[in-house]
Amino acid sequence: MFNEDAKKNMYSGILYQACTLIVGFLLRKYLVDYLGIYNLGVTGVFENAMAMLNLLDFGIGSACMYYLYKAFAKENREQVATVYVYFRKIYRKVALAILVIGLLVLLNIQLIIDIENNRLFLQLVFALFLLKAVLNHLLICPRTCLQCDGKRYIGTVADLGSMIVFAFIKIYFLTKTGSLVIYLIILIIEMLMAVLYIYYRFIKEYRDIDFSNAKRDEQIEEGIAAYSRSLAVSNINFFVYSSTDNIVLSKFCGTVIVGYMSNYYMIVNAVKGFLTQVTSAVEANLIKNYNVDHMDKKAEYDLSMFFCFVISSFCGVCLYNLTDPFISLYFGQGFVLDKKIILFMSIALLIAYFKKPSSTVVISRKMVNREIPFTVSMMVTNIVLSILLSYKLGPVGVLLGTVISESILFIGDEILAYNSGIGLGKDTLIKKTIYILIVVLEYIISSRLMISVGSYFDWLIDLVICTLVIAAFTLLFFRTEEFKALIGYMFRKKKG
Repeated sequence: MFNEDAKKNMYSGILYQACTLIVGFLLRKYLVDYLGIYNLGVTGVFENAMAMLNLLDFGIGSACMYYLYKAFAKENREQVATVYVYFRKIYRKVALAILVIGLLVLLNIQLIIDIENNRLFLQLVFALFLLKAVLNHLLICPRTCLQCDGKRYIGTVADLGSMIVFAFIKIYFLTKTGSLVIYLIILIIEMLMAVLYIYYRFIKEYRDIDFSNAKRDEQIEEGIAAYSRSLAVSNINFFVYSSTDNIVLSKFCGTVIVGYMSNYYMIVNAVKGFLTQVTSAVEANLIKNYNVDHMDKKAEYDLSMFFCFVISSFCGVCLYNLTDPFISLYFGQGFVLDKKIILFMSIALLIAYFKKPSSTVVISRKMVNREIPFTVSMMVTNIVLSILLSYKLGPVGVLLGTVISESILFIGDEILAYNSGIGLGKDTLIKKTIYILIVVLEYIISSRLMISVGSYFDWLIDLVICTLVIAAFTLLFFRTEEFKALIGYMFRKKKG
């Protein structure tokens, strides 16, 4: 599961997320103090709006990635060039579509946020978000190609360097101007600096590939188009599902509550970023392995399932126990919301990453089109329940709707994985059930052991307690093949 590039991906990802946490929390204090809760709420709503505009991708990006993964797995450099050039061409059209639709939204900004006599300001802020989204689609192809080749660490290093340098620049201009507009302009420049390094490494890594004279392959283009059509509904459903919470909160609970919730989302997204870096470090390799005939696919699945169980349970338990105390210490007790907020956020995160092994199988076996009934149900359930429950329970209701809808896709991916032909059986289902029950016990036991936090030292003690609880339960699997394989893959050095 872990080759040398995968290890570089994982270790660089861990370093990146550690720095992201430090820089993020440092910067967050300045954002709260100098931009205010309302502006933070505005950014939260517009970030969701940009995610909604990504619907115009219609599954093309995922389809191209599938064919890039396949070309790299076969070590077919000519096919890599063919897919990449088509990917770049089609994404320019996607960027243009996002620009056009975004401008229409810009002219009718009141549809997604209460303007409150701030129309011109909100339009300017939205325009900067739109510019960043368009540039991202125009420049994303080299990063994606490197990722599909298992070299995600290159993009991670670029993001890390750019983030550290521009953190000080952002802090300086926040203290001097307190301007959200200037802050967003700096974010765009930060992204461009990272892209420049990625493009340089892209040219260096693939100088043996003649992209400028890549041959067209109508069969591949038709295959990408057909696969993207099968992905489109699922992608639309997923983006609507994942991008409506802040809009629902803004419309039914007020823009200010989005600002208060943004502290929680920042922490949860940082943890998600860590998990994504680590799981994506091995995802490319797993997708390749699931397409190789001689691989023991069930063993690969069991190992990835154990891997996701260990890291996601640690993150979930820490989120639940440590988020509220940290917000109280760092921002003040007035920023702490109902305990159920972080409970449902952590549960949603656990569900998402517990299904990661199965969703990887679904992607690698080209079964995403079979997800459609589940993603449609997930989307409809999320929107309906989030709106209805927001009236009754407020922000907690929105998150409860998210947990219920996330569970639908979890069940769907499990069903598809077990029917994918990689040899999963009752023993795998029993293992996953045991892992889920253990996580429940970890939540209960760790919460009982938490001390009353009055200082950062107390918070660190609670972190140690959470870590020890997770370690104790993980060691129960000390004699299992998955535990031995995981340790071997992570720390075994390359021979020769």
